[in-house]
Amino acid sequence: MVELDSIDRRLLSLLRHNGREPIASIAQKLGISRVTARSRLERLLANGIIESFTITLGSGVQSRMIRAIMLVKIEGTKSDHVVRELNKITEVVDLYSTSGQWDSIAILEADTLTHFDLTLRAISRISGIKMTETSMMLSSRRAFP
Repeated sequence: MVELDSIDRRLLSLLRHNGREPIASIAQKLGISRVTARSRLERLLANGIIESFTITLGSGVQSRMIRAIMLVKIEGTKSDHVVRELNKITEVVDLYSTSGQWDSIAILEADTLTHFDLTLRAISRISGIKMTETSMMLSSRRAFP
């Protein structure tokens, strides 16, 4: 396991906010040389700390997306089956196992309420799901540094 120092953690934070941030800008914000910034980034990639870079939808598109968190309770031994089936649904953009009353949390995205409703219906037909509770996300209150 690679130890992360404060510069590595700050570099990861900058990339979470903007995965396309130029290396020169990253270096300046971290107070290190471009060569050092690139070297640290390459080390984080090589060691699997960073697996991939992704996109964030623009506010115009994102504001039209319907996003929700679904809490999922699974019948006893059917967890593997339920997880496989949920992972087949493209509207399930992230899936977590959890501790506590609920077994999994699914993050859902759809472009219309009709599409969202169809997604909920598809999930409800998965054998092994005992109960779900879904909350729609209205707005983000996350502030980036």
